Amino acid sequence: MYKQISLVIFIFIFIFLIGCTNNLSLRDEFNETMKKEKNVQKYTILSEDIQSNTGTIFYQYKLKENGLGRGQLISLSVFNKQDDKWKLMFSGGCNDKWNISSSENEKENIYCGTINDPIYTNVLIGDIKAKIIKLKNSNLKAWFYLNSNPYLSITAERVDGKKEIWQPASK
Repeated sequence: MYKQISLVIFIFIFIFLIGCTNNLSLRDEFNETMKKEKNVQKYTILSEDIQSNTGTIFYQYKLKENGLGRGQLISLSVFNKQDDKWKLMFSGGCNDKWNISSSENEKENIYCGTINDPIYTNVLIGDIKAKIIKLKNSNLKAWFYLNSNPYLSITAERVDGKKEIWQPASK
């Protein structure tokens, strides 16, 4: 009787562990996605954030053949958790001062960019501060914000307290 109970417990634990290993973490799913990118020479994760069923990975990467003449490129990928699995929804490039990228269904937008002048301390999307990240081995900072409204203004706050509008609100 004791052997039968031990066997049942062992089988239960084994099945539970198999089920747990099939669920990749956000970082693991991102790494699997990047392995499929044939033109990416190397990449570095700068920031990882999970809010409810949405995960973001902010990263910089270098292309194998970089026709743009840029060294490191910066991008943000947005994942949603569905049925306990992370799925890439969309990505946006963040190499310029500001950029707005929309998902295919245009329900979510990535506001992002880079700051190469230390005079700028914050970036506001509408009235909300964007998340700012210091880039590794660089004086650059990158910023991003997710929102369903593609028509918000983008304003930079300066060290002297002044605000500079990079993109006015539209519509």
